[in-house]
Amino acid sequence: MENFQSPKFWKMIKKNRKSKNSELLPYIIAAVIIGLTAFWGIAELYIIAIIAFLPAPLCFLLFYVKEKRTMRIICNLPPLEASLIASELESEQTVCYEENDLYLTEHYIVVLSTTFKIIKYSDIVWMYNIDTNAAAQGGRQLIVFTKDNRTRTILVTPFENNQKINSEVMDFISGKNSIILKGYSPENIEIMNRTKESNKKPQ
Repeated sequence: MENFQSPKFWKMIKKNRKSKNSELLPYIIAAVIIGLTAFWGIAELYIIAIIAFLPAPLCFLLFYVKEKRTMRIICNLPPLEASLIASELESEQTVCYEENDLYLTEHYIVVLSTTFKIIKYSDIVWMYNIDTNAAAQGGRQLIVFTKDNRTRTILVTPFENNQKINSEVMDFISGKNSIILKGYSPENIEIMNRTKESNKKPQ
C-alpha cells in the first residue's frame, strides 16, 4: 500500500464513500420517521419501517466488500507497477472522467465503479459497445476483452445521457494500442471465438 502514493486516487475513494453515505441517508431517515410514527400508535408501520431500512445495511455491506477488494488488489500489485500507476494517476496527461469513475493514464485504464479494475492497454485485444436494459447497469456499456480471456465493463453511459463519451474513450484506447479490434461485428466475433479456442489449447 505504501507504494501507491496517489492523492488523486485516495480522493476518489473518499468521494465514493461520501456518495454512498448520501445514498443511504434517505433510507435511514425514512425508516426513523416511520418507526417513530409506529411508536406513537400505528403499530402496523413497524413492518414498513423495517422494509424501508433494509436497503441501508445491504448497500453498506456491498460497498464495504467492494472497498476491501479494491485495497486487496492494490496490495497485491508488484511494488514497481503500483508506483507507476500511482505516478500516472497524478500526471496532468491522465484523462479523467470523474462522473464515470474512469481514469485513462499513459499505460493503464483505472476504473473505480462497481468493481475496481486496473487494465493495461497492451493487454486489450477487443473492445465494443453494447446496449443493455439490465436494471442494475442499464445503458450503453463499453466492454474490453483481454489476453487472459476476460471480459470487463469499463464504462456505462445511461441512455438518456450523451453517449459521445463512449466514442471518445474508444478512440483514446485505440491510440494506445492500434491492434485492438473495435466493434461488435460478426467478423470480430468470429475472430475472437477462434482466439478464445486457441488460448484454451494446452501449450
